[in-house]
Amino acid sequence: MGEETITFSVPGVAEKMSATLNRGAKDSHFGIILAHGAGGNSRSGHLPQIVEAFTKAGFWCLRFDCKPPILKKRVERFEALLNHAREQHAKGKYPVKKWIMSGHSMASSSEAPEATVEQYLF
Repeated sequence: MGEETITFSVPGVAEKMSATLNRGAKDSHFGIILAHGAGGNSRSGHLPQIVEAFTKAGFWCLRFDCKPPILKKRVERFEALLNHAREQHAKGKYPVKKWIMSGHSMASSSEAPEATVEQYLF
């Protein structure tokens, strides 16, 4: 287990985004993407404690800062992070096959459109 910063690209956005990856069990098939609400960041509130509890239980966790107040842009960033995670699994770098998305406030509104895309459903 450990914490590291990863970078990923968002189509149409020049700068790369970063996320924090907390590794759970090396054979875990499920991971959790946690997102903050409007006005927060990936280290605010209870997110660090939630991540610690999930990783101790064996889950991998991804969290990232997403400041754009425009819902469409937040959805695009969620999608880019999911695509990055799926690519890393395909390359054998992450054991996680399926990701559970959870967010507070505006973050939950941002992930709902992605959760309805068939390729991400269980």
